[in-house]
Amino acid sequence: MASSEIPSVSTGDLWTAANHNTYLRDNFIDHETRIVTAESDINGLQAHGMFLISEQILSDVAAAITFSSIPQTYRNLKLVYNGRFSIGATYNTGRITLNSDAGNNYDSQVIYATNAAITTGDVFGIGYAEIMSLSAANAISGASGAGEILFPNYSGTTFHKVVIGTCSYKMAEGDGGYAIRNVTLFWRSAAAINRFDLTPSSSGNFVAGSIFSLYGII
Repeated sequence: MASSEIPSVSTGDLWTAANHNTYLRDNFIDHETRIVTAESDINGLQAHGMFLISEQILSDVAAAITFSSIPQTYRNLKLVYNGRFSIGATYNTGRITLNSDAGNNYDSQVIYATNAAITTGDVFGIGYAEIMSLSAANAISGASGAGEILFPNYSGTTFHKVVIGTCSYKMAEGDGGYAIRNVTLFWRSAAAINRFDLTPSSSGNFVAGSIFSLYGII
C-alpha cells in the first residue's frame, strides 16, 4: 500500500487487523529496501579507496623500517611518513631496497630544490635508491621531514617496477632553510613487491616519534 493509499486515522478510530497488518507489511518492505540500497552503496564505496595495511610509530630509535609480507590484493601501495634522523647534520637521506635485493639493480632520477636553487641528477646501477630525506639532529628543534612513496602496480609482474618518492624537510628558519626532493626509482625487476626496507644513508637512526603508514589503494 503506497503512502497515499493509507487511510487517515483519527483518535478513537479502530483499524481492522487487515488494515493494521497491511500498513506494517508495506512500511517494513519500504524500510528494508532502503536498508538494502544503503548497504549496497556502502559496499561500493568500501570496494574503492585507500586502506591502512600496517603502521609503525616509533617509541624508540630504529636503524631500519621494514614492511614485509605485504598483501598482493591491491592495485597500488602508498607509504606516508613523518620523522627525523638522529645523525649530527641538518638533514639526511634515506635508502630503500625492494624484496631484500641488494644487487646493483636500482636506477634513479632526482630533483632537489631549496630557495631558488634547483639541482638534478641521476644515479644508476647501485644496490639501493635514496628515496627520502628527513631533518636531522642539527636542524632546529622540532623540525622534521615528511613525504610519500608511491608503488604503482606493485603486484604486477609484466613491467620493471617504478617507485616515486616526494618529500619536504626543514633545516633552519629563513631562506634556504627548507627543501623539497623528488625521486623516481627504477628497479630492474618485474617481480611483485612483497617487502621493502628503509635505512639512513649515513650512520644514525630514525628517532622516536617518527611514523610510517602503509596503505593499499584499489
